[in-house]
Amino acid sequence: MCEVRGEPRHFLSSKLMCWVALDRAISMAEQLHAAHAVDEWSSTAAKIRAAILTRGWNEEAGAFTQCRVPDRAGGATA
Repeated sequence: MCEVRGEPRHFLSSKLMCWVALDRAISMAEQLHAAHAVDEWSSTAAKIRAAILTRGWNEEAGAFTQCRVPDRAGGATA
């Protein structure tokens, strides 16, 4: 897995790894003495997951993309 150099882009693999990290942190919150952060982590993880599923899937290719596709509503890539 690699991310090419060049113009800044939102790579799906990076988003996925952030989502996984939050998911694991939520599972370990008690051990980390961070139960107070679970709501925020859960909210952020849900937003990342939604972005991956809605802006990372290419229906035509039937696969996830390397980078997030432009926002279907406004054309933004961020």
